[in-house]
Amino acid sequence: MKNIFLSLFCITLCLDAIANPMEPISLQVRIQDETSSDPSLAMSVTNNTKASLTLRESDLPWGGRHSLIVTVVPVKEPRTPLTPIFYFDNPLSDRVTITPRNAVHGKVNLGSFVKGLEAVRARSDVIVFWSYLPIVDGKTKFERLGGFAVLKATSNSSGAN
Repeated sequence: MKNIFLSLFCITLCLDAIANPMEPISLQVRIQDETSSDPSLAMSVTNNTKASLTLRESDLPWGGRHSLIVTVVPVKEPRTPLTPIFYFDNPLSDRVTITPRNAVHGKVNLGSFVKGLEAVRARSDVIVFWSYLPIVDGKTKFERLGGFAVLKATSNSSGAN
């Protein structure tokens, strides 16, 4: 009887692993220089596959604007998203190869993505939303990755609402 339960448990684990495979590419993000007037997102793109992946440098989140969406919203009213800063990319950048189970790292300056970040942070915490679309070998092969983090206000009396 124990063997039947053990077998069922193992089958369940195997089916779960098949149904929920590890993402081929993962993105780790943390806020860097949070207390400065020039905060950034420190990012790592990890290749979780068994093969090397080649991307253009401009297709990495910190390499070009077309691959990363960043939206910043104050926590306090009015909760109007900050105005994006438009930028032209150079899509003909060098290629970067990420070997299996390794990562590449870079950072994105938040002030270069939105207008008025420092002024809003003087009165309120902000929520930073990001979304990244990995483009490997010039093709969209993977799902969009995204997340958010809270960036604290620069003033002590300006916390969350």
